[in-house]
Amino acid sequence: MSRMDEWEVWVEWQARSDWTVDDGARRVAESMRAVHRSFPDGNGAFKAGVTSKQILSVDDPDLARRVAPKLRPSRNRSLFAGSDLLGDAHLSFSSVGPPGVYMHLSQLATGRGFSEARLELKMWPVCSPVLAEQPEHVIALMADLAAIWQARNAWIDMTHVRQGWNLWSNGCPVFGWATWLHPAFSTVDTSGLDVDVRAGAGGGGLIVLRVDPAGMSDRKRAVGKDVIRSLASRAILSDGRSLVEANERLRHALAAEGTG
Repeated sequence: MSRMDEWEVWVEWQARSDWTVDDGARRVAESMRAVHRSFPDGNGAFKAGVTSKQILSVDDPDLARRVAPKLRPSRNRSLFAGSDLLGDAHLSFSSVGPPGVYMHLSQLATGRGFSEARLELKMWPVCSPVLAEQPEHVIALMADLAAIWQARNAWIDMTHVRQGWNLWSNGCPVFGWATWLHPAFSTVDTSGLDVDVRAGAGGGGLIVLRVDPAGMSDRKRAVGKDVIRSLASRAILSDGRSLVEANERLRHALAAEGTG
């Protein structure tokens, strides 16, 4: 088994201008509970923000109500101060017990031509081996978070895979060792590729590479790169364009490699 380098879970959705602060708080609470379901040790309580001293227990039936006051002032105050809409919001929350996890929510929904929404879950370095040791728990957590946030795309994020293999561009799907993809956002033909495909809750599907995740996390190797490139080259966006058409960096890379 290869050494397990750092990884994260990224969940992206279309920014929602209709979600309220209470909607966002409920999803934050559900995210905390999803982490606890998959990894109960050290993740039974969280705190929101860096300086907060208030402990938020996943067993608290009023958890969402307690999260809302933390989420409300994190919004763009000039745009949403007099509204109950979530709008442009940012919130970080972390589990209080070791080894623990850290999550950051960010949504930009100003309606000014640019929007993005993402939840990033960071495993502390001491937690990195769990992807190799308990991959099904990690996949279950990713799928839970994708369903909670009505995701269009979610993936096990390794920086070199996202930046160097997918050649990530805003608004384009990313493929990782495990990927959640919603057909309303993008579809991909996986036939003949070394992957397993599973149905997921909320209309999305899961694609899992049949490679050692620890080997794939090693940036000095190229374990799984050919599969990632194939998935990217086969992806079709909801508007009918191929991902290669939409992602100029990917198009140029594939052409240079003679595979585009």
